[in-house]
Amino acid sequence: MMSGDLKVLLKMLAERRRHEISILENAFGYGDLEAMALLTEALPRNPILEQWCYDRVLRGEGNKSIYFITLPKSGTIYIGAWLEAKTGLKSISISDGYFPSDNCSIDKIMRLACEPCLVQGHLDASKRNLDMLSWLTDRIVIHIRDPRASMLSWLHHNDKLYKDRPWLNRCLHPTPPDDYFSLSFDDKALWLADSYYMSVLSWIEGWTDAAAERSDINVKVVTFESFIDDSEMYFSSLADFYDLPDKNVAKSELPEYANAHFRSGKKDEWVDAFSNDTIQMLTSRIPSKILDLYGWRNLE
Repeated sequence: MMSGDLKVLLKMLAERRRHEISILENAFGYGDLEAMALLTEALPRNPILEQWCYDRVLRGEGNKSIYFITLPKSGTIYIGAWLEAKTGLKSISISDGYFPSDNCSIDKIMRLACEPCLVQGHLDASKRNLDMLSWLTDRIVIHIRDPRASMLSWLHHNDKLYKDRPWLNRCLHPTPPDDYFSLSFDDKALWLADSYYMSVLSWIEGWTDAAAERSDINVKVVTFESFIDDSEMYFSSLADFYDLPDKNVAKSELPEYANAHFRSGKKDEWVDAFSNDTIQMLTSRIPSKILDLYGWRNLE
């Protein structure tokens, strides 16, 4: 027979649970990203809260979100700002953000219990990530770019970081050697070709294979080049994929930070930037099936 004290304790816990859930349901309906961060911090210390979040995610709250996973330096922030404006969703990350092995985080996934979001990141197509994503959603968009253009943009990105926030270069993958920033442009390109560039190729191939082989999640691969060619058609295809109204958004409606992260937007700037020998070497490393599938120029 249950003691009186235990009955009182259980009643208190039940009342506490109802109170917490009421607060959460009221707070998280308004896109409060600070509240989401607090939720992530509170989960490990509160099993009741954690169970509530899992129940919400398992009921399909995550499936109402849009998943926009991108290759680094492919217009992520700029296009993400367009998607936020078109959908009214707020951007969040559910991963650690460390390319090329960007892993889903259990704690961050719980943010999807609050409300639908625009989920962005550089998640790779590991089995772990794919299995977790298939639990959260039935469809995902992968945005890629010609790897030669991505490498050129990454080279400029590294130089800018070194100038503005040099400590961040120690957080990059791969970490540049101490003498990297004293190298010539061509020597920087050669170093990146054997490091960052190979990770980019593996990342693209991984998602290309996932799109062809996974039956439990619909993977739509889109390209930066198609966005540059016709941005409205690009967004229309995403709207069709996610069953969204195709809302027109003028560039003037985008926040200032979006344009600040869009360095040039040229598809083939790398043709003029790299030497012929570097171009031939970079092109030779791209599998022919990838070149053909995405219509990237073969300049071997």
